[in-house]
Amino acid sequence: MTATGLRRFLQAFAKERPNFQIFRSSESTHLWKIAYFGVTAFLFVSAAHKRFSLPQYPLADSDVGFLWPALMKLSGGRFEHIQGLNFLYPGMVYLALRIWADFRAISVIQLLPGNLTECAQARG
Repeated sequence: MTATGLRRFLQAFAKERPNFQIFRSSESTHLWKIAYFGVTAFLFVSAAHKRFSLPQYPLADSDVGFLWPALMKLSGGRFEHIQGLNFLYPGMVYLALRIWADFRAISVIQLLPGNLTECAQARG
């Protein structure tokens, strides 16, 4: 059956049953939108739950170039660049520790951009 044949069949079927035409044109569109956004919201919430159910403490890492500038500044020293790294990530670590005074805040702040990216991709 071709697309033209299917269209003729649906038009003939809709003439015999006017309620079918009303359902097909108006309610199905809203139903699909509701189902799409419901599934999208479920996936977003389940991904956020999965991310935040992981341990929030940063894992032990031998790369101190990102953490030391923030710790030196918080202990009264200067904010110095170590190993020639830029200041963006150490600056974010410093602000997170300065505002919340908890290492778990670093993990939460790192997870938020991932959740925002999921939201942006869901919108399309």
